[in-house]
Amino acid sequence: MWGNQVSVLTGDYLFAAAFQLINGYGLQDIMATVTETIRIMCAGEIKQMSMAHNLDITEEEYLDKTFGKTACLFAASCRAGALASSMPVQEVGHIEDFGLYLGYAYQIMDDVLDFVSDSLRLGKPVGNDLVQGNITLPVIYALRKPGVGPWLHKTIEKRSFDEANLQKINKILIDCGAIKYAVNRSHQFLLQGLDNLHILPPGSARNQLEELARFLMDDYFNKLKLGGEKGNQEAID
Repeated sequence: MWGNQVSVLTGDYLFAAAFQLINGYGLQDIMATVTETIRIMCAGEIKQMSMAHNLDITEEEYLDKTFGKTACLFAASCRAGALASSMPVQEVGHIEDFGLYLGYAYQIMDDVLDFVSDSLRLGKPVGNDLVQGNITLPVIYALRKPGVGPWLHKTIEKRSFDEANLQKINKILIDCGAIKYAVNRSHQFLLQGLDNLHILPPGSARNQLEELARFLMDDYFNKLKLGGEKGNQEAID
């Protein structure tokens, strides 16, 4: 509504206000968590820019990038809440890991939807990540497939992203199992997160966190099923 400049400045204002609140309560452990997370995220964004259009990226490198971009923020948010409520140290670790794995699951599904959702539901042009040079998990998987990998590699290398090629890339990712593989990896991370959550004492707070995690991922899963052609459903069956 207000444009990029006002949005960024408003974000900076909220950022400063958050630090002021943390300082006001003397929560030094939370301050350390927040500042370290900011450092990691800035480094992660720089690393992502340096890896743009890199077709040799491995799944391990992708996950490392995802940690710096998203998962560390989810983890820090959970850790900050745990520290503010004076949870035991061991429990702080478990809830932090819950956030970490949920962050991985969330980002992988977001990367999947970049290909198989429509732009209205996604809020950005379909295939935008690839056009911008961000090589995500479905593409990494497909590049390893002998039957489609060479064409995909050549097309991305030439940055030939007209509508016809983007549609073909979409079909390749579905047909070769790349979308299904990425969805399964997201689900594995979600289960790892819930395993850590279930170690914590039962109660309404734990139940609400689990409901939030499942709602978040179910919402993405529904977008994947409803986001386009019949092939999207076939890709996740």
